[in-house]
Amino acid sequence: MTDLEPMTHADEGSPALTDPLGDAMADADGNQSTGTVRADHVELTQGGAQSIEATTVNVSQGGAGRINAEEVSIRQGGAGLVQTESLQLQEGASVFAVLADEATVAEGASVFMLFARSVSGGVRPILDWRAAAALGAGFGIVFAVLRRRGGSSGSEPTA
Repeated sequence: MTDLEPMTHADEGSPALTDPLGDAMADADGNQSTGTVRADHVELTQGGAQSIEATTVNVSQGGAGRINAEEVSIRQGGAGLVQTESLQLQEGASVFAVLADEATVAEGASVFMLFARSVSGGVRPILDWRAAAALGAGFGIVFAVLRRRGGSSGSEPTA
């Protein structure tokens, strides 16, 4: 499998990104999408990718399942999991889970789970690290109680 060229760019007027095998893909609306993208700089406009590994990533009106990059900026797009040093979520951006050193979240952007050393902006995540720890502890307690009940309610062995 070959990696993409060091500079990868897709916008409305150009052919979209290609997957590592060189095949461009499109959804029912004709929007381009790809598999895994590996490059220094990725500009994703009105397209999608399963996974992006890069130094810098800019997503505009597109989406990715997973992004792993030093710097990530998302505007009117979304991602499932973002791992980065620096994240900029602009208006209309939506991310399920973020692991970042620095995160800037603008009004109108949303994050479900946010794990970051430094966060700025007006939007609060639905689930931050404190809530995730409490939720995990709660599930652990429930699991332990259910396990005890399951072990003590079994039938006695017969001779």
